[in-house]
Amino acid sequence: MRIVLVGMPASGKTTLGLELSEKLNLKFIDSDAYIESKFKMTIPSIFNSVGEDGFRKLENIVLDEILNVDNIIISTGGGLPCFYDNMDVINKRAVSLYVVATQETLALRIAKTKRKRPLTDKLEKEDLVNYIKTTFEKRRVFYEKAYHRFNPLTQNIDDIIFELQSYDKKNL
Repeated sequence: MRIVLVGMPASGKTTLGLELSEKLNLKFIDSDAYIESKFKMTIPSIFNSVGEDGFRKLENIVLDEILNVDNIIISTGGGLPCFYDNMDVINKRAVSLYVVATQETLALRIAKTKRKRPLTDKLEKEDLVNYIKTTFEKRRVFYEKAYHRFNPLTQNIDDIIFELQSYDKKNL
């Protein structure tokens, strides 16, 4: 079983991925952490070095690598599903899950985090809210291609585990 989590930055993909990994006894990979380890650079450093286009190409290469691993939960960077044909590739090779969060929640989490995010780090609060709104509208079409959705405000993890396992058994 391969489960790939997609959604906006700060939507909770990594947190959910770790919890699913533990409950389902599957390996866990965060695509950004994998990229940092593989290239021995932070995401902001990679952005500074090769730009966003270069970073998106690296994400595409890494996605292919990590989709070769079986019995895994993969948390993607927020933009990964939205470039090249990554979302279609994910859906062909894994069970996809869109982690839903409100724009207000995203803004709050991003503003409070100490994690460096190259596309939002230098934005003031009002600009951050506008960035999230604009980016969400562009990316939503990709996220909504996912086979499943998880909204932590209306669902619990056991419900999504049951749904994921049922889907996987039907599509073996």
